[in-house]
Amino acid sequence: MNRNIKAVLIISAYTLLSIIIFSGLVYLISNNQYKYLYIFIGYIFFALVLPKNIKYKYYPFIHKILLFPISVIYFILSLIMPFIALLANIITYIFAAGVWLLVILSYLKSYNIITISYPMIIYISATFISIISIVCREILLNFTYNYGIMRVRESKKMNRIKVKELTDGVITRNVVRFSIYSFYFIYIVIFSLYYINNIDMITSEYDKSILQAFITFLAFDNIVLNCSDIKTLPTQALTLIYNSLKKSLHIDDNE
Repeated sequence: MNRNIKAVLIISAYTLLSIIIFSGLVYLISNNQYKYLYIFIGYIFFALVLPKNIKYKYYPFIHKILLFPISVIYFILSLIMPFIALLANIITYIFAAGVWLLVILSYLKSYNIITISYPMIIYISATFISIISIVCREILLNFTYNYGIMRVRESKKMNRIKVKELTDGVITRNVVRFSIYSFYFIYIVIFSLYYINNIDMITSEYDKSILQAFITFLAFDNIVLNCSDIKTLPTQALTLIYNSLKKSLHIDDNE
């Protein structure tokens, strides 16, 4: 059999069996069938503690069969580990960008330590997260790599599967900006549909705070995008003033 065909068949078999096992676990948990889940966990423990070198003719083959589901689970985890690590890094990035501020302000508000309203807290947090996630991208990434769930800089496994490179490629400034605009766009579309039908999506105060956060971010983002033109403006203005003065005082070098 062709080696490529054999590889495809093996991968397909692993994938199919993985889906069956995963679906079975989800079914057991969703239907509160924990006794079967405990049986499965007990089987895994039993299969792992079995000695590998029992002197019996068919034991190596039996041992491989017993370990096969565990190998499938390991294969699944290895297959999805880059995606899990990426998701964990994205969550850490968003939390570091300002979700912590939302948590702290909500906590202080719940104990009446601060007197600002919850819609104001939403506005401050949403605006802060939107702006900081773009402006402080490098700082947030360094925090994610050093103090995140995966500890990318310290983990040899994360280095081996190139999680840092994957995260750098996904969490770019343009991708962050696109994600923010996409979130606000979807929210505005849904809000508009509710508004046309005279229904509050959340409450009118919260809806207004999120919309105001978007307007603030939009104004800030346009300032950032036009910053390059502003940087050259003083030099251009001075040059124009200098040329104008030369003409006014009749000291033009060409005359």
